[in-house]
Amino acid sequence: MINQVLWQRWLVNPAILGGAIVALWGELPFTSLGVTPAFAIEPVVDTATQIPSATVTTQPQTVETSVSVTLPTTASTSETTLENPAYSATLETDKTDTSIAPTITATSEREENSAKSPLLETETSVEVSEVPVEVKDTTLLEQIDNYSNEAGVSSVEQVTNVSQLRDVSPNDWAFEALRSLVERYACIAGYPDGTFRGNRALTRYEFAAGLNSCLQQIERLIAANTSEFVSREDLETLQRLIQDFEVELAALGTRVDTLEGQVAFLEDNQFSTTTKLEGEVILGFADILTGDNVLGEDVDDIAVFGSRTRLNFETSFTGRDRLRTRLEARGLETFTERTATFEGNLAFADADADNDVELEELTYTFPIGESTEIFIAANGGDAEDFASTVNFLDGDGGSGALTRFGTRNPIYYLVEGAGIGLRQQLGDSLELSLGYLAGDANNPDDGGGLFNGPYGALAQLVYKPSDRFQIGFTYINSYNRETLTGSPASNPRTTLRTLGDQPVNVNFQPAPVPTTPITFLANQQIPLGTALPTGTTLPAGTTLDAPTTLPIAITIPRPGPIPGVITVPAGTTIPAGSSLPQPITLPIDFVLPAPITPSADIVLQPPTTPPLDPIVFNGTIGELLAEPSFAGIPLGFDLDIPVVSNSYGIEFSWQASKKFVLGGWVGYTTSINLSTGNGLITRGSFNSINGAITLAFPDLGKRGNLAGIIVGVEPIVLDTDIDVNQGLQDLVDPANLNPALIAAGVALLNSAPAILDVLDDFDEPDPDVSLHVEAFYQMQLTDNISITPGIIWITAPGSLATNSDLVIGTIRTTFSF
Repeated sequence: MINQVLWQRWLVNPAILGGAIVALWGELPFTSLGVTPAFAIEPVVDTATQIPSATVTTQPQTVETSVSVTLPTTASTSETTLENPAYSATLETDKTDTSIAPTITATSEREENSAKSPLLETETSVEVSEVPVEVKDTTLLEQIDNYSNEAGVSSVEQVTNVSQLRDVSPNDWAFEALRSLVERYACIAGYPDGTFRGNRALTRYEFAAGLNSCLQQIERLIAANTSEFVSREDLETLQRLIQDFEVELAALGTRVDTLEGQVAFLEDNQFSTTTKLEGEVILGFADILTGDNVLGEDVDDIAVFGSRTRLNFETSFTGRDRLRTRLEARGLETFTERTATFEGNLAFADADADNDVELEELTYTFPIGESTEIFIAANGGDAEDFASTVNFLDGDGGSGALTRFGTRNPIYYLVEGAGIGLRQQLGDSLELSLGYLAGDANNPDDGGGLFNGPYGALAQLVYKPSDRFQIGFTYINSYNRETLTGSPASNPRTTLRTLGDQPVNVNFQPAPVPTTPITFLANQQIPLGTALPTGTTLPAGTTLDAPTTLPIAITIPRPGPIPGVITVPAGTTIPAGSSLPQPITLPIDFVLPAPITPSADIVLQPPTTPPLDPIVFNGTIGELLAEPSFAGIPLGFDLDIPVVSNSYGIEFSWQASKKFVLGGWVGYTTSINLSTGNGLITRGSFNSINGAITLAFPDLGKRGNLAGIIVGVEPIVLDTDIDVNQGLQDLVDPANLNPALIAAGVALLNSAPAILDVLDDFDEPDPDVSLHVEAFYQMQLTDNISITPGIIWITAPGSLATNSDLVIGTIRTTFSF
């Protein structure tokens, strides 16, 4: 006879039942045990999803079965009704007797093991009695499918009270097994949601895991000298199951050992228990296909290839906070130096890209309560760290929009540096952001520090009535900050700084002389070969460095080394070193064969005084204009003009469908210059505006892909009341250009076009509107690699309709890890 306790567990617990099935591995007679149901058992199904649905033939049959078993004890069982079967059922029939009820056989798709268990020793013939079979569960595959969908739930704690398992009632077939195993040995765990899910088939590995848990629990009971609590029958049952599941248990142990080894290796070699490393590498290719720069000069077709690399060390101490340490190296420069405008610059490029690794960001974010978040930046903070930019295409250069302008409303770029920010949730639909970031907070010099240098202060309210729509209202007050997008006039400080960094060219040859007569000043020099128009006046004291032939007869007044009050005939050669006693006006055009060097002052120079050495300047335009006085010309201009701005923005985003998002923004800035630059310009204000409409198409063509179109106007100056120093403007006006103004007549002559262009930006608004059109398609190749080709079209570069449109093509490849 079979052990009664073992038999009861086989009937009511699917895990023990599966093990017993494999242990017996054949057809089992039950009539000798006094059991009413009659059915034959075959191997346990290996995978629950492979179980076929139950089929039943209702014709009464006579069935004879025989098995060989070794029964350690005598057992009897009560009548059992099969509910929620975990196995499919088919009928085996014998047509010799129609008075017998159908016999059900559990089957599986697994290949039957023909080898008999060594425990099967005796042969028993059993006549099966009539059985009323009731199959109540006709949705077995649906149960298995539901379980598969819940497979992600893992056991956290064992449930020791069977009544907590809410999917099992006293009438269920697994209830007795749960009460016996869970409450007696506490070795089978329920799920965190209070369910046991005992009405499904188990794979052999799942059963082995449960068996291993029971085995370990019984070993603990024996080790704790509570072995009397474990019955002999249970130990014999476990012995049989261990023999039949020896392979699975061994494999389970191997897997656990492997996992433990991997965990130990990670613990020994991990960087930190609190820090996670994240990285992003951008490889960017760009080419100016056609177009003019701001000066109207053709921009040669040029292709560039570079990179931007970021390594983020994300550290959390509480699980809710974040300390970010970012190292960054930029290796792709903007096109500003070539185009002389900030329009069309790429978001992942930089004006100073030398691939140096720098600490680009050091910030700390932590919550206060459930609705408040504090942001602290020691370096490299940005507005988007604590305020939403309300742009679906904002990927900070690594994804989404390709250009700096297309990434977000440019006014957000006015808030960068070190400082503090706050994000406050106001109910379910409002978010308030406040912040102050200083651009030169670590500099103790004048014009630096947390409050005396460049800064940006932001206040923003975002209204989000639903997950599909949001609108933001932004105000920013800033000092000495610029967006670095749009026309040169909208970024005056950077434009002046760029002008000042340009070197003068001492090898420049003078341009054709204007037709307007020139009056030279004392202490000035005329370059060799300069053509002087009729009416040009040479100042008193001018000394000739080489013999000079005069075109006409002139009268040289007294006194002087040349006999005074005499007439020199036309064609007369005046010797080198001769000094003119007073200004002389040339009646016709005259080309000097050699430089004319001025004397120290207007006073007549004695003939014994040697001529002065030529004055040469090899610095930058900024250094030149900063000279208090150069070659007798008062300069001393300061190109570092402080500017304070107030900016206002409205941004919105509307997800019309899962695959279409409409967005956009408008920004308006009014700026005031706080100094004249030592007379370079007058005090005044200028106003600029920008705006865009964005179209986003997420998951276009493939999940994870993104297409985007951006049409807008980068910042342009609408109006200004600032005037430029008219004297300086006249000095460098080509119509009045004096080639003797600077040493060798070169420095200012060479710089005149650039200086005039910059000065015109100050006293006039941008004459035309430049459009920004951008289109891209981001293809997500894998979870970590994307490629984004795109095109940028800039009409009227520099807001000058006379300039040919700029067309820039680019391909961005992003690796993230």
